[in-house]
Amino acid sequence: MKMAKSWLIIVWALLASSFLFGQSNELYRPNFSVKYNPLAFLAYTSGIELGIERAIRPDASIHLGASYLNDFGIFPDRNFSGYKLISEYRFYSPISKDPNNKFIALRFNFKKVIANGRTYLDRANGNYQELIDLTVDNTTLEFLGVFGKVYPLNTWLSLDLSVVAGAKRLSLSSDDIPDDAFINLTEPLLFNVIPNAPGDYWYPVFRLQAKFNFEFNPSQ
Repeated sequence: MKMAKSWLIIVWALLASSFLFGQSNELYRPNFSVKYNPLAFLAYTSGIELGIERAIRPDASIHLGASYLNDFGIFPDRNFSGYKLISEYRFYSPISKDPNNKFIALRFNFKKVIANGRTYLDRANGNYQELIDLTVDNTTLEFLGVFGKVYPLNTWLSLDLSVVAGAKRLSLSSDDIPDDAFINLTEPLLFNVIPNAPGDYWYPVFRLQAKFNFEFNPSQ
C-alpha cells in the first residue's frame, strides 16, 4: 500500500509539472507516438498499459493499446491476472477553427481477468458453510466516448488528459461453484469484485485519464 501511495504522489507530481510547463500555444497533431498510462498501475485491477497512436489524416488517428493486468503482490487481498485490449478512433479539432489540441474519440475496450481465491459459500439451503477454492472469470466490454486535450511538453513528449464516459458489460462466471451453493449478495465473491454473483451486468463508466505520448516524427 505504501508503494501504491508513492506511485500516486509521483503521478500527481508529473501531472502538476505538465500543467506548469505544458501551457503553450504549440500545435499538436499526431504522427506516430508510443503512449504510456501511469494511472493504470493504480486501478483496481492494476496493470501496465502501453499503446501506439498513428495518424491516418492530419486531424484523425487510430490508437491501439494493451495492458498486462496483475496484482504484482502489492494487494494482499487480491490474486488475479489478465489483460486488456484498447482500440480508439480519435478526431482532433480543425486547426482553422480551434488550434488548441482538443480531441474527441470513440473507444472500445476488451478486458479479461482471472481471479483466484478462497471464500465461504452457503451449502444445502444455508444449512452449513464450506470454504471453497474459486477461480472467477471476469470478461468486460466497454463502449466509451472520450473528450480531451493534448499538452505538448517538448518536441518529443506530450501529455493528453481526457474525460471518459460510456457503458460497460461485465460477465462473471466460475466452474467451481457447486449447484447447491447460495451466494450471499451482501458478501463479495473474492477480492471485493462487484458484482459478486455469476451473470451479466451493465454499468455506467466515468473516469479521468492521463497518458504520456512519446513522439516519433520521421519528418522532423
